[in-house]
Amino acid sequence: MSEDILVDGVQVFCAFTDLVEIAALVPNPRNPNKHPEKQIAMLAKIIKAQGWRAPVTVSNRSGFVVRGHGRLLAALKLGLSKVPVDRQDYANEAAEYADLVADNRIAELANQNNAVLKDLLLEFDDGEMDMELFGFDDAALEKLMVDVGGKVDAEVMLSPEVFEEHNLMILYFDNELDWQAAKETFNMRQGTDELGDRAKKKDGSPGRKGLIRVAKGVDILRMVNGQ
Repeated sequence: MSEDILVDGVQVFCAFTDLVEIAALVPNPRNPNKHPEKQIAMLAKIIKAQGWRAPVTVSNRSGFVVRGHGRLLAALKLGLSKVPVDRQDYANEAAEYADLVADNRIAELANQNNAVLKDLLLEFDDGEMDMELFGFDDAALEKLMVDVGGKVDAEVMLSPEVFEEHNLMILYFDNELDWQAAKETFNMRQGTDELGDRAKKKDGSPGRKGLIRVAKGVDILRMVNGQ
């Protein structure tokens, strides 16, 4: 369909049979796939930014949604009034449920090459692209870094303050993936001291909660040298 089609401000890029009021659509009551709020929130964000790239599939036989239950929930979260629907024929109930279950199951059977995935994400992690549009939040990025590069079995104690007598060397990271990898490698807890509490000033008052923390240089050297 035309790229000029807008539904409540969201572009529709996918092919569809018609635009249907959300209230008129009936999710399959026996759908075994559950959609946690975190998934729906990310999917809603992707649809808002990328537009509709896939419609909601509805069975002409039963009238139930077959594919796109998550997309339908995301549309509700966005407050949309209509969604693009692809109406399809199924020979019988078994064929309809087979398509419903296989839609998710086939994707689960794929083998993901994390090294290739990391390189791909790094290519586009320029500080301007929202990495959640790739389906990765901070926790998922950290896990990917651990799966690809492994985690150093050591603990770096972080100082809550910087003192004038310290000699400093600053490491900078120009993309989110490497930054997540560094935090995971050195067990750095953002905005906390080594005890897991928010960093405090010398007088005991709460310190500024931010990204800057100081690690003892000799500890980093020992980790790099495998000591």
